[in-house]
Amino acid sequence: MPALEIHAGEGSDKVLHLTAYGLLSFLAILKRRSFRSAVLVLVAVALLGGIIEVLQPFAGRETEVADLLANTVGTLIGGLGVWLLHRFKPMGSN
Repeated sequence: MPALEIHAGEGSDKVLHLTAYGLLSFLAILKRRSFRSAVLVLVAVALLGGIIEVLQPFAGRETEVADLLANTVGTLIGGLGVWLLHRFKPMGSN
């Protein structure tokens, strides 16, 4: 069933999409050992966002390209966050 609408301002749902997919991808690749597995997870998370957008009309909601874009950007930001975390580890940590 469609969720209750929350009116927090124009475009605020895009921030929620970006944040949710950023956190999801960050957590999903945080402990990945290889670059290849991290990239595969990022692709899978981005595809998940696309599939959900395509299927939304079957649940009484609308497909929005802006939502897909926010999902994808959030996914990339989450991946970038993990990369930065691993790149700038404090000295002496493993």
